[in-house]
Amino acid sequence: MSARYEFKYLINFEKYFALKQVFSSFLPPDKHSVEAHGYPVLSLYYDTPDFKYFYQKINGNYRHFKLRARTYDDYFQNTRSHIFLEQKIKIGERIAKEKQKVLLPELLSENLWDDFLSDDVQREKAVNLLVPKCYIFYKREAYEGHVKNLHEDSSFKTDDENSTMNLRVTFDLKVSCFSINETIESSKSVFSPADPDCIVMEVKSKSPQLPLSITNILQQYSLNRVHFSKYAMGLNRLRNFE
Repeated sequence: MSARYEFKYLINFEKYFALKQVFSSFLPPDKHSVEAHGYPVLSLYYDTPDFKYFYQKINGNYRHFKLRARTYDDYFQNTRSHIFLEQKIKIGERIAKEKQKVLLPELLSENLWDDFLSDDVQREKAVNLLVPKCYIFYKREAYEGHVKNLHEDSSFKTDDENSTMNLRVTFDLKVSCFSINETIESSKSVFSPADPDCIVMEVKSKSPQLPLSITNILQQYSLNRVHFSKYAMGLNRLRNFE
């Protein structure tokens, strides 16, 4: 599994336009973006019947899991698009992620996760069924590239003061959640899992400490890191969890 750290921030449109201009000045759009206009992301989240992974998140468990099927399109049924199974295991602040491409017929199979899950989740699956719970949909704008790897904390030394770190910055707009029995068009319960005017910004890195240049930008715009889960927040509102 690939491992990384995710730094999340909730921002308004004013800060979004400003930060987008700042980051795009030195980070190019990622390979999936078209002229930096972004792309759709549709995820189908799986959980146990008693919402074990949901409660792991909202209870702040040190170790928790997230399982989803994802496509970069408006529909899973679009045969031109790929579908990926993804599992994320978060231990403290460190996130391990693995994904595997599947076909639409496989997505409908009861044995969907059998050959993919990590040993930890496989052991849980022996006593817990996995069932789809909800859809999360949003538009993503992403920028990715290398940034000079200098840190304010002198304990984070590098072998070469000119070394660089690969960073990924994403803006998720118009985040919505809807029932597994509905589509975006037919649903009467589509809503944002956060404030409708709120945008989720993430800075993703393989290091637990961001480069000084990125830290300075975050401080300049008075951004405070949050622990935010689109799945947990969306399902919480969709099912009126307390």
